[in-house]
Amino acid sequence: YDPYPAQILPEKRHLIWGVQANMWTEYAYGPEDVEYQLFPRTLALAELAWSLPANKDFGRFSRSLENQHVRLDLHGINYHIPMPEGVACSDVRFLDSITLRLTNTRDYPMVYTLDGSAPTASSEVLNGPLTLDEECVVRVATLLPTGRLSPERRFTVSRTQLAPSADVETEPGIVRTLACGDFRRLGDLGAAQWGAPEVLPDFAFPFEGEQAGGAAIFTGYIDIPESGVYVFGTDADRLEIDSEEVVNNDGKLAMHQLGRGTRALEKGATPSG
Repeated sequence: YDPYPAQILPEKRHLIWGVQANMWTEYAYGPEDVEYQLFPRTLALAELAWSLPANKDFGRFSRSLENQHVRLDLHGINYHIPMPEGVACSDVRFLDSITLRLTNTRDYPMVYTLDGSAPTASSEVLNGPLTLDEECVVRVATLLPTGRLSPERRFTVSRTQLAPSADVETEPGIVRTLACGDFRRLGDLGAAQWGAPEVLPDFAFPFEGEQAGGAAIFTGYIDIPESGVYVFGTDADRLEIDSEEVVNNDGKLAMHQLGRGTRALEKGATPSG
């Protein structure tokens, strides 16, 4: 990437003094959060600004980060280490067995434990997909060449059974029930005055205006195409599948409010809300 816009003539480029990157801190609660967002991104910014396009080599830059990690450690900087990813949520359920396929954005090795203990630099190295047929707690972290670990990911792995489908005739639409008022948490809904349920063709939340507010409950059935374990995600405050709470986002900040959960379901209609 060349930070000089193509429209600027070569004889005018000396007027550009440098590059700038902004750090927005509304979700950074302390200096360690700011450092986590800035490093090693700031090093990439310096590489972008100081290297000519012909000399830019992402592979070389990536290798040079290994030395920079040592320097960042010496300065006590809380820099970002890519966490293991590839599993949708921490609640992992299986019928007979399950295979977890974990990666990280830098292709660093990962270490893990299955006995509930925290992973260390000397823990078992994850070599490829991890197949499990027993209940356990998987704790896994990315390992840097310096021996430093990323924040860990934790997965609770449990055996489950298919929830039976409902023997009902369904029609298109969803049932919505509304309550007007100022509700900040799920616990506030105990005093809500709910209106009559109404059937809608799709989700709709009608409250408008600065003084308006309220809550809505949507209920209906979802059509499960094949029996199996499904992952559900929502930014709503709460989600139930077949009368079991699958997601609870109560009290979370809006930017973090995308909860996920799993449920083993039989093919057919399943109540949700």
